[in-house]
Amino acid sequence: MNRKRNTLISCIIFLILGGIVVGAASVALKRHKWEYYLDEPADLSKKQAGIYLDDLNELDSFDEIPGIVAWFEKWYENVHERKLAVIGKYKFTVPLITWEPWSVPLNEISEGLHDDYITEFFTAVNKTCPDNTVLIRFAHEMEMRPSYGKAWYPWQGKDPSEYISAWRHVYKIAKSIAPQVEFIWSPNRSDEYSDPYFPGFDYVDYVGTTANKASNYDHGYDDFGEYYSYVCGKRNLEKWGKPIIMPEIAYSPAYEDENSRSEYIKNAFEYFMRDPKMTAIVFFDKDVSENRSFKFTDDKKNTEAFFEGLRILKEAQSEAKE
Repeated sequence: MNRKRNTLISCIIFLILGGIVVGAASVALKRHKWEYYLDEPADLSKKQAGIYLDDLNELDSFDEIPGIVAWFEKWYENVHERKLAVIGKYKFTVPLITWEPWSVPLNEISEGLHDDYITEFFTAVNKTCPDNTVLIRFAHEMEMRPSYGKAWYPWQGKDPSEYISAWRHVYKIAKSIAPQVEFIWSPNRSDEYSDPYFPGFDYVDYVGTTANKASNYDHGYDDFGEYYSYVCGKRNLEKWGKPIIMPEIAYSPAYEDENSRSEYIKNAFEYFMRDPKMTAIVFFDKDVSENRSFKFTDDKKNTEAFFEGLRILKEAQSEAKE
């Protein structure tokens, strides 16, 4: 009788312990799948690749987490706190904010009329991401050239001294509040039209250009490296002596070709990994007009090409570390 009772007690204990183990495993599975990265904060001294996202919660469905997550934000729009709170969970991801002063004249910025807002903005950044590098792409594509016809933004084509004064004013406030913030100076093209707008070596952390290729007929370059070199101004950009972040890369084929966009994504990653002066690339994932269908994550093959590029990049870095 005692033997049966002891056996029964042993079985009960075994079941209880088994339940604890299963429960623990279940809890572990419910933990966020990216938690194992938390001890490896994003490091821009290594190459990083990123993407623009309107809804940062999409990160939960990603096969691979990008090193940079970017979005556009207008001044006084105040979406950064909510989005940075999401980024706060991903210490291994760098936020990149293309910060656009729509309806805010550059001279008002340099004269200090918006200092309260600028201070509040970077105080929130510092509070939400105290240990994260945060990239700011302020008033991008500021140059004007004859082929544009008209300005795309209210800050575009303004007097260079006015632009530089506004940039330096924002830069100084940002660094005094959140020293982990780093600025990307980002014209549309790097050439004689954009050169006068360079804010100065001591006021810029990274440089880059927009590299959104409208079609495979655009300038006749199918190769990302050629497009970057001959259209975006690679050599001219490198002369500033700053590490390079390409803050917008996209490709929109002129005709339906199921392979051209995915091949271009692969090609961009391949070039990026070869270029020692390029620190990061960020893929633009939006449609901006009927003939500029840049969104690629609505297609499985293109999305897989992006994630495969992330995987290859991480594997290469792991091998280099070993």
